[in-house]
Amino acid sequence: MAFTSETKKELENYISGHLPNKEWYESHFYPFIENKSLRDRLIVEFINARKIYKFFEGLQASDELLLAQIKTQVIMYVSIQEAVVNYLLFESFNRFLIISLDVLICRYSPLLRAFPALFISEEPHKSFYYPSCFHSQK
Repeated sequence: MAFTSETKKELENYISGHLPNKEWYESHFYPFIENKSLRDRLIVEFINARKIYKFFEGLQASDELLLAQIKTQVIMYVSIQEAVVNYLLFESFNRFLIISLDVLICRYSPLLRAFPALFISEEPHKSFYYPSCFHSQK
């Protein structure tokens, strides 16, 4: 059975009462992410995680319910961090990582040069990137 409209309104007030306004998220929540749709999605996910936390807090969760609260929060926050790390690795630092890999393979690990199959895709729609020491592979 669903909550009564009065209970629902009371819960919504309690849950949303301690959340920052939208402007705060725009200026403080991962401002370095330039991909607006990703950033907007992360903000929504963070707000959802906070609302679920407040719901469990209001219930004074204990025992199995407390375990469910902790697991839910860990999964939600880790998924946010995973998206941020993915953004940093594949959208922000992509060029830096390519150069670093090139230096690692070509200068410090001559043994790895024996395996030209070690390549990475710079971008999915482009041809594969080969370190500069693999001249014959270009």
